[in-house]
Amino acid sequence: MTELDGTAAARRETLFNVLRRPGTHLQNLRRRRAIPLALWSRCVGIAVLGSILFGLSLIKVHPELDPLGSSLWFTLSAGVAWILFGPILWLATGLPWKVLAQACLVTMVYGEMVLITGACFQSVAGVAWISAAGVLVTAGWILLSNLVMAAALAAQLSAVGISFKRSLLLWIFGLNGLGAAFFYLLRDLARGGV
Repeated sequence: MTELDGTAAARRETLFNVLRRPGTHLQNLRRRRAIPLALWSRCVGIAVLGSILFGLSLIKVHPELDPLGSSLWFTLSAGVAWILFGPILWLATGLPWKVLAQACLVTMVYGEMVLITGACFQSVAGVAWISAAGVLVTAGWILLSNLVMAAALAAQLSAVGISFKRSLLLWIFGLNGLGAAFFYLLRDLARGGV
């Protein structure tokens, strides 16, 4: 039976330590039976909060959007894409699910830190960015977040034997493809529709 946060190693596995050396922690997780549920809970919390905040900040740049709808749109589209990306990674790499779960969750934290920064910027900049420049600024934050996450995931997976190139291809065609599809399919949420 797998332990849940029951070892000394799991207790030392703080989010700060994992973000500083994600590849090392991923290698250690691969050798342990413990599942770091406390760490994973924090990662999920940051991912959801960051997506909600960034979704809310979109109304400062795009006032035609519904506040609740834009948050739901951003959070659900990204969340569903990540959930479906997990099995794709598992099929393509054969790595244990707990290793892939941690790699994905830690990757999300890196990306959400960028999006939270973007949300703060867009909220402070506000009305000044309502224009074509606002669209570029929004796209810039999303692109930066995406690049940071792609590099973070590839670096982590390379620590457990998956090539950087293979990870990036999975990222581009797996997660980005799913993300684009769900952002498109759920786009009516952003304007308050269902």
